[in-house]
Amino acid sequence: MKQFNLAISLITLCLASTVHAKCVQNNNTVTFNGLDDANGTIYASLRDSNNKCNCTEVRFKPEYTNTEMALSILLTAKISKTKVRVDFLEENSCNTAYRIYLE
Repeated sequence: MKQFNLAISLITLCLASTVHAKCVQNNNTVTFNGLDDANGTIYASLRDSNNKCNCTEVRFKPEYTNTEMALSILLTAKISKTKVRVDFLEENSCNTAYRIYLE
């Protein structure tokens, strides 16, 4: 129950963002995720998505989002086998993920 409440809190914080996504990819299953570099970039491998943004590997960078929150949502999705939606700042760049939602 604590994980669920944490996830809801994190999603609510992410919804407060006023930036508009250039590309949105739905129905992603998180298969692998973790710290990508010493600067705090979070990496995630995705499958089973609508692949609208052509991204099977995404990165959440500190300059675009709160990476600790993104990692928390990714871990929650992986553990609970819940699909996620990922929003990107740039249409043709899988390295600009900045919002993530549990679906």
